[in-house]
Amino acid sequence: MFRLRDYQEKARHEVNAELNQHRHPVFVSPTGTGKTKTAVAIIADRIRLGGRVYVLVPQIEIFGQWVRDLQEAGLRTGMIKDGKIIGLKRDVYVVMPLTLMNMLRHVPRNMYPTDIITDECHHSEASSWQGIYEFFPDAVRLGLTATPKRTDGLPLSNTYDSIVSTITMRDAVTRGFLAKPLCIVPEEFAINVPVVNGDYDTRAQARLLGKPQIVGDVLGMYDRIFMGRPCIVACCSFDHAKQMTEEFRNAGWNFEHIHSDLAPEVRKNIIKKVREGKLNGICTVGIGIEGMDIPGLYGLIWLRRTMSVTIYLQFIGRVLRPMEGKEYGIILDPVGNVFIHGFPDADRRWTLDGSSGESTEPKPVICPWCGTLNDADSVTCSVCGELLDTTKEVAHNGGRKRKLPSLVGGRLVVLDETGTQDVGDRIEEMKRRAEEVREAEKKEAEAKETRVMSNAEKVRLFRQGLFTPANRENFRDAVKILKGEAT
Repeated sequence: MFRLRDYQEKARHEVNAELNQHRHPVFVSPTGTGKTKTAVAIIADRIRLGGRVYVLVPQIEIFGQWVRDLQEAGLRTGMIKDGKIIGLKRDVYVVMPLTLMNMLRHVPRNMYPTDIITDECHHSEASSWQGIYEFFPDAVRLGLTATPKRTDGLPLSNTYDSIVSTITMRDAVTRGFLAKPLCIVPEEFAINVPVVNGDYDTRAQARLLGKPQIVGDVLGMYDRIFMGRPCIVACCSFDHAKQMTEEFRNAGWNFEHIHSDLAPEVRKNIIKKVREGKLNGICTVGIGIEGMDIPGLYGLIWLRRTMSVTIYLQFIGRVLRPMEGKEYGIILDPVGNVFIHGFPDADRRWTLDGSSGESTEPKPVICPWCGTLNDADSVTCSVCGELLDTTKEVAHNGGRKRKLPSLVGGRLVVLDETGTQDVGDRIEEMKRRAEEVREAEKKEAEAKETRVMSNAEKVRLFRQGLFTPANRENFRDAVKILKGEAT
């Protein structure tokens, strides 16, 4: 069995404690922090106690990932999909819920689960999932999710009792388990979209964002910021995603439209190409929102405004997975989702009553020079170093080209009319300047206190016991005088 990180081990113990009391917890952990690996360790624990575990998954891609992870952990794994049970008397089964729901009465009693784990458990209130829980009333339930909030606002407290959470996105970023989210908001893309049924109208968005000038700006931003690095483009509708794929291709980029109508093998091949760096990007509406591991992505372009914090964080989670040479997950947000939901790694309080997930932190401040978002209390931009209180009119009409963060060879740089500068170099330069100022102030203060002392004064200070670390050099001189080594 693999080794867990400290927060995963803590979650393992807390979840097992809940399950042992026949309670039904939700394990909440940010995308990319190893929920599945932690759950595999919990499943092994349940099996050692004589249990049989069903894992309910919402998508075929997630299904395959679960089967591989369980088998690699050495667990006897079966499958329930395509109208049949594959593998008899296995310790754990990976299950497509609709298949299981249609064949519940054909499941042998000696194959009933003692534990049901639901991946992406914000689906748990759906009728198929509920039908499974009701058919196996003695099984304890464990939900897994990065965002325990349904898009329809319904509570999860009907199915679960408690939340186990042992790491936040901010902690994961600080500890290097996730890349740093870097949000960029080009103000040129401000759009007014009506709200329908509790969320922004996707058709209206598609019409507005499909206009030639906006499409051209999006292509230009991708060229200047990502420079060909793989990204995912979140679109409003199937037709919008199809249109944007063609627009990127016409501009010379290798993009694919990934959607649920494609055969699983085709979707798998697209993701493989992203991982290998053979695609510049993918456009999608729903695929990529939850559960799917898409390594190789450097960023996200939002072309869909949403009021759902679940959709917001699930999409962003796809681009924060770290890899060699990648420090940032760049989120180009021309529709302003970050102003609706706050920074991706903002502190959020999750509950099961349907009202959780909102950021309690002040809204971020947009840099008028490069569009990067900064903390509300920031004075200078963390990327380009410019003052944040500069007026937008000065920034855009002051005779200077607008700076833009950009990926060059995997490094984040700042582009302006003078060329490029590495963000790390800029930050280090600012640190050096601050250190130089502190050193100058320190020397000036020391100079005011320093005066020439006679040998007799140095000896007297020593004999009076007034030696302190600040008088170390005086102490050494006094010792030499006493020994006759100095005059």
